[in-house]
Amino acid sequence: MHILVRATRGTLEERNHGVTDIDMIIDKKALDELTEKAEANPILSCNLDLRNSADDKSQKMLNALEPGTIMLIHRHYVPSKTVVVLRGKIR
Repeated sequence: MHILVRATRGTLEERNHGVTDIDMIIDKKALDELTEKAEANPILSCNLDLRNSADDKSQKMLNALEPGTIMLIHRHYVPSKTVVVLRGKIR
């Protein structure tokens, strides 16, 4: 399985002056590396930031949550959160 993540970098003006898009392939190797980092972390989780710059205020990230991860109850007023399981399961 491969997932292509395309993030447009910069403003429209910057893109018109040669700043290009960023392509990121999320494959088994990338997921395995993220899982290893999560397993080594005391809180059993790790995330990969998929944003294209510090100015991007969205919450685009890939999260590895290992068995035993405690998800604290929290609330997002805006924007909503979408969860897609790429491997494993949620109980």
